[in-house]
Amino acid sequence: MATLVIGSKVKRNFKSQTLYHHQNLLRTVCDAFGIATCPGSAATAKPMADVFLGCATSCQEYGDPAERSMSASFHQQ
Repeated sequence: MATLVIGSKVKRNFKSQTLYHHQNLLRTVCDAFGIATCPGSAATAKPMADVFLGCATSCQEYGDPAERSMSASFHQQ
């Protein structure tokens, strides 16, 4: 699935080397909108965080994905 991520907090001209699935995209959207629980397998999927500025490829600085800490970084910036 080809996905374009566009925005001021997105790495410019970045192409992730990570294989993502639909549940990763849904998890990313849930985190971005601060939705507490994602449906289905998105609840345990890793967000597509490597495409955002200030994030390493694994995004370990965001902590445990289950804590939705990535969402806080979206809203603070």
